[in-house]
Amino acid sequence: MRWNRFWGFWPLGLLIFLLSGASFADGDKGKGKIPYFENETFESNFRKGVQESVTLRDGRVVELHADYTWGWAQAPKVSPADDSQAAAPNDQPVVVPRTAREAVEVWDTTLDTEEVDSQQAVRLFIHYKNNTTKKVVGVSITVKITNSFGKTLYEFSKDDEVAVNPMEQMKNDAYFVWKNNPYIDGEPYDRMWESAQNGTGKVSVAVRKVVFEDGTVLTNEAQKKAKN
Repeated sequence: MRWNRFWGFWPLGLLIFLLSGASFADGDKGKGKIPYFENETFESNFRKGVQESVTLRDGRVVELHADYTWGWAQAPKVSPADDSQAAAPNDQPVVVPRTAREAVEVWDTTLDTEEVDSQQAVRLFIHYKNNTTKKVVGVSITVKITNSFGKTLYEFSKDDEVAVNPMEQMKNDAYFVWKNNPYIDGEPYDRMWESAQNGTGKVSVAVRKVVFEDGTVLTNEAQKKAKN
């Protein structure tokens, strides 16, 4: 009986140590004591050989077996052919983007002033996030730049040939630039430089089309039809 109890209980210390990340006090090192574990019910049920599942604080689930063994709970298997049921690494269902604005997001922008080719200029960096499993090689955008009062300083549309890898949130090194021409008044630079220099300019970007490396294209047509 003692032999059975010994081999029934010895995995408990190892299990609790591995799962809880607990440590011995300095004075207890090397004395063979069971590490401290906050969940007394968990420890008691393991000693009794109770069959149950226990959810740890980090979200993982442990299966306790009646024969004093344990194992990690297995996630349900999903058929790879069914994309709608595929699970993401954080156990959230994968949402397949169906429109351009879902496929690519603008997660940040940078509007500043800098000297370019020996001329003062306003620069605009647009930083993209690819929410798809395919490489993006082009994005059609419409950009509006306003000041702190909400007045539109400049607005334009552009086909931006930018490469964004699958599921990448990239920091763009390329930028749009408007140089200062001292001989012409009222140019885009003249309208934007103050807001860009002070950091008060607001940039709004709408994604209209996304072109992928495999030649496929996404627009926002599906969303437009859904509104009608």
